[in-house]
Amino acid sequence: RPLADAARAQKPLVMIVDDDALARKVMQHSVDASRWRVALAADGRDALAQRRRVRPDVIMVDVQMPGMNGIELTSHLKASAEFARIPVVMITGNARRDT
Repeated sequence: RPLADAARAQKPLVMIVDDDALARKVMQHSVDASRWRVALAADGRDALAQRRRVRPDVIMVDVQMPGMNGIELTSHLKASAEFARIPVVMITGNARRDT
């Protein structure tokens, strides 16, 4: 019973992935801290390195990042049965329609 109570008390975790430190901070402050825990990743590779340790419930990812962009990161996550069901929210500051 104590373990079940602790599990229910645990807030879900959102991982924010963006190569821009200011954008990560803005998104972190926009998340309701009373309902969510937050993990930050500086790019796609950092997010992949952290994913098993932090076990995110949802991932917010920038589309355009150097190295591994948000689409490539999402493809890696969705290719893994362990992480395929994690919702991914794509974010971009690019206002172009084709993006």
